[in-house]
Amino acid sequence: MTYSGRIQKGQIILDQPVRLAEGVRVEVEVIVAERPEALSSPCASRIPGQFAGQISLSSNFDTWPEEFQEAWGLKS
Repeated sequence: MTYSGRIQKGQIILDQPVRLAEGVRVEVEVIVAERPEALSSPCASRIPGQFAGQISLSSNFDTWPEEFQEAWGLKS
């Protein structure tokens, strides 16, 4: 027997209700026929806040080095 369904909040939700006896062993085969855009994004595995407190910016992060300023004519 084959039943179709989707993952929803970490659980398998079948498309149609199925009555199975308690303790019956089942096998789950993952089929990636449709892939939501969010999952195909390179940032999909990013966890917001995972680097909190580990990254800091230099006090002069928004100031160009003098060599660049001179080369681009921003400073005389």
